[in-house]
Amino acid sequence: HDELQKQRHDDGCKLERVIAGLMLWSDATHLAQFGSASAWPVYLFFGNQSKYSHACPTSGAFHPVAFIPTV
Repeated sequence: HDELQKQRHDDGCKLERVIAGLMLWSDATHLAQFGSASAWPVYLFFGNQSKYSHACPTSGAFHPVAFIPTV
């Protein structure tokens, strides 16, 4: 973080430099109440957010980015 902040700004840009931590998470889920259809959704979290907002399902802290089908 310190090395990034100490780098020279290009063309006099005064914007602050920020490091965004990205976390990926996946877990199996059933797609129907009957049968064995399932998939592995992949979710994206921002690691800079509080763990308490990650734990709340209605916070919108996670974003689905992919679905991996099972064979």
